[in-house]
Amino acid sequence: MAFERFWLTVPSRLFTADGGEDGLITIETTSGFKVKQKIKVSATGLPDQVLEVKRVVSPTRMYVGQLNRDLKDRSDLSTYTVVNNSSVSAQVQKRTGISREDHERAVYEEEPTLAKRVINVDQWGRFWSVDNPFPVQLSDGSIDIGTVNAELEVQLSHRDDYPDIGDIHDSVRIGGASGQEAEVTNNALDVNIKSNVAVDKTTPQILNVSAPLANNEYSFTIPANAKSYEVSCRGTARIQYAFISGQSGTNYKTIHAGYAEPEEGLNRNTALNIYFRVNKPNQIIEVKVWS
Repeated sequence: MAFERFWLTVPSRLFTADGGEDGLITIETTSGFKVKQKIKVSATGLPDQVLEVKRVVSPTRMYVGQLNRDLKDRSDLSTYTVVNNSSVSAQVQKRTGISREDHERAVYEEEPTLAKRVINVDQWGRFWSVDNPFPVQLSDGSIDIGTVNAELEVQLSHRDDYPDIGDIHDSVRIGGASGQEAEVTNNALDVNIKSNVAVDKTTPQILNVSAPLANNEYSFTIPANAKSYEVSCRGTARIQYAFISGQSGTNYKTIHAGYAEPEEGLNRNTALNIYFRVNKPNQIIEVKVWS
């Protein structure tokens, strides 16, 4: 099969969140789906819909609409839910043709690069960076690198400017998977083991917070001894949350439908109030807390 001429088959993939009124589909991976590709949306008890990919926005989300319409067109998929086993798939098909002018424009990189693009991107068109690192996996077994001649200088000093002027001391942490770390006391030979309480999680707690009205601020409290928490919406609403009362509608962080917001490694001695609102009525906010 020539990849240059055809889009290959994308097998049926189940929705991981209910379909959106704005044509949003959330699945485990959007890999293989391309803009202008013809797709089929299916569900138990509902007719199949033949639609078109309008935009792939992330590794798990894409927008779809009617065939042969503007890329801004969107189809209402709110009746295609996780409960009725909604899925999306695509058959092998010819790629959409583009003009020479469109091709030249697509590969041109704007100032300050000013060049035809030869910069590597991932399959969703995102540049490799610190926030999007190139994936490298070493398989089990041995790796023979060969002879490497190099000079490695390591200085672990307990104070600056020693042994040479300009040396900056290093801080070394010694610990294990259990979350314990070695602590050196005033007597350098006396080493005590301290527990890293931010990692030692033992007690789970589930909070279900009702939000009956859309765009109305509600709140819940994370206990003072919490080590981590995670917030998500049970329904299809978007959550806007803040840490100050009254700011869930002005200065907030968004949790989109089908996503969860985790916070790890907490080490607090006071409770934390979280204020939120949703864009749809009759929603349940799910909060998982570990202490």
